[in-house]
Amino acid sequence: MAMTSTTTVIQVGGAPSSRNWSTELCDCCTDTKTCCCGFWCFPCMQCKAAGDFGWCCAMPLLDFFCCAVSCCLRSSMRERYNIDGSCCNDCCALMWCYPFVWCQMAREVKIRKHGSAPPTTTVITNQVTSRYMAYQQQQPPPYQQQPYQQPPYQQPPYQQPPYQQPPYQQQPQPAITSVTTTTHSVTSGMWSSGVCDCCSDMETCCCGYWCFPCLQCKTTGDFGWCCCLPLVDVCCVVSCCLRSSMRERYGINGSCCDDCCQLLWCYPCVWCQMAREVKTRGRTGNTSVITTQVIQV
Repeated sequence: MAMTSTTTVIQVGGAPSSRNWSTELCDCCTDTKTCCCGFWCFPCMQCKAAGDFGWCCAMPLLDFFCCAVSCCLRSSMRERYNIDGSCCNDCCALMWCYPFVWCQMAREVKIRKHGSAPPTTTVITNQVTSRYMAYQQQQPPPYQQQPYQQPPYQQPPYQQPPYQQPPYQQQPQPAITSVTTTTHSVTSGMWSSGVCDCCSDMETCCCGYWCFPCLQCKTTGDFGWCCCLPLVDVCCVVSCCLRSSMRERYGINGSCCDDCCQLLWCYPCVWCQMAREVKTRGRTGNTSVITTQVIQV
């Protein structure tokens, strides 16, 4: 028997891993266009990367103190693209490799925005047989077995057993319970409380009145960011970035321009509103709380 088998594997396309950056810090040669743009006009590359990500393109121009905007942008990028890391790693990378980190973020936004296709694998198998096929054609047809016929079933006569009355058992009466369910839901697309609804949570309001920096650090830490970021809030940059990221995580309508205007005119009230929102929704963004009360009668 002679048989010939040929297998061809073709792989087309590719997509970045969902838990890692698509390129490393020093992979500038993978995208020379972005590298040259960062070398000749670094602020232009920063503004374009922030604008393509959906933030205000002028935000990187305020990044002149402790890399606050860069750290907030990288944290928000990791959260949106589901990339592993921490705020401490972002700060260290920006401190030692500031231009390379910005080039990496620009490449990441460029790759994720265009959405490269996942890898497609095509397997082509060609089999050529000569003697085996000729031998198979000369074989007689296979033996066909006659169908089996089952004899008809005869049911035996039915004999009813004598009736025996079961002993009487008194059933216990079930206890009557009253269940009251209260559901508190947060409307999707809106803040759970207004800017001036300080009376709805007196604990948060009093904390902001007596120690406003403590309220800021606690809110930022509960949201999952570094709790020291509000201490470098120059020109409300950190506040605006935190509010934008909070809107994106919780699905709240708004824009970066509205956030900047509200922070400019009502800075303490906006921070109290964000603290109440994080307290209500938490890190996971749950929008409903169900309380069940059982009363035994």
